[in-house]
Amino acid sequence: MASFEEIRQRIEAYPVLLIGGHGYPDGDCYGCQVGLRELLKAAYPKKKVYAVGSGVPVLNALLSPMDQPSEEEARDALGILVDVSCLPRVESPLLSLCKEHVKFDHHEPNKQGEYFEGVSCVDPERVSCAEIVTEFGIAMGYSFSSLSASALYAGILTDSGRFMYHGVCRKTFDDVGFLFRHGIDAKTLIETLYHEEPNEKAFKKWMRDNAQKHGQVCHVYTHPSDYASFGLSFEKASSFVNALAGKFKAKIYVYFAEREDGWVRVEYRSNLGYPVVDVAKRFGGGGHRYAAGSEIVNGQPAIHDILMALDEVEGDYPCTKKN
Repeated sequence: MASFEEIRQRIEAYPVLLIGGHGYPDGDCYGCQVGLRELLKAAYPKKKVYAVGSGVPVLNALLSPMDQPSEEEARDALGILVDVSCLPRVESPLLSLCKEHVKFDHHEPNKQGEYFEGVSCVDPERVSCAEIVTEFGIAMGYSFSSLSASALYAGILTDSGRFMYHGVCRKTFDDVGFLFRHGIDAKTLIETLYHEEPNEKAFKKWMRDNAQKHGQVCHVYTHPSDYASFGLSFEKASSFVNALAGKFKAKIYVYFAEREDGWVRVEYRSNLGYPVVDVAKRFGGGGHRYAAGSEIVNGQPAIHDILMALDEVEGDYPCTKKN
C-alpha cells in the first residue's frame, strides 16, 4: 500500500485531476469524489480538478453537482479512483483516457484479472473510503471547507449504516469529530439522505412480503414490471437490499434486481459474522467482507447456484463458528 506522500507527489505532477468512482454511486463514492475535489481545489488553485460521473441525485442537489470536463482535458489528467477497486469498474469512461492513475479504496482485492497498476492506498478494514480520504487530507495539511467536510461525512455516515456496520471503530469517530469542526449541518444531511417517498416505502414492503428463504439465506427477485409498478427506476429500486434485513432469521440476505435488458444486479449482505465477498467474487463481483455485489447476464450463472454457495458460508466470528 502506498503512503499518502506518494499519492500527493503524483497529484502535484499533473495540471488536471479527474476523480472517478464506481457505477451506481452511493454516498461514500459521492462523498469521496466531491470531498477530495474540494480539498484539492483549495490546495492547488491553479489545477483543474473534476469529480466525474452521475453522483447521487439528492446530494448533487443539496451539496454540489458533478463536473463535465472534456475528453481533451481527461487526456492530460491524473485519474484518481475512489471507492472502486479497478479501472474497468469506474463509472465514467473519461478515467480510461487519463495518462496515469492513483487510487483510494477500502474494498477487498477483486476477482482474478482485475488489477490496478497505479499507486494505491487501500485499507479493507475501514468501513468507508471517505475515512481514508479524510485522513489523507489531514495528513497533507489541506484546508477543509464546509462542503468538503459535509461530503466526506455523508460518505462515512452512509457506508457505515449510520455507524452500525462492521468496521466502525475509534478512528471512524475521530474522523467524524474532525469533520464536525468545519460546519457540517448533520440534521439536514441525515433528513435528506434517509427520506423515503411513499412509493419507496411501499416497494420495500412488497420486497419483504415476497422474500423467500433458502436454507439460512433470505432472498428476493424483482422483475422490471415489479418496481415499475411502484414508479421506480432500476437504479433506485436495485439499491434496496437492506429492506430484507430482519425478514427471516437468516445469516445472509441477497437481492436480485433485473434490468429491462435481462442484466441482473446481485447484492449480498451478511448478518454479523458471515463473510459474503468470496461468493461474490466467484460469480464475477467483489466488494467488502460482509457486503458485496455481482451480476448475472441472461440468467447465468443460475440463481440457485448462488443461493447454494451462500448457504454453505461459515461464520468467522466466535458466536457463529460451529463447535
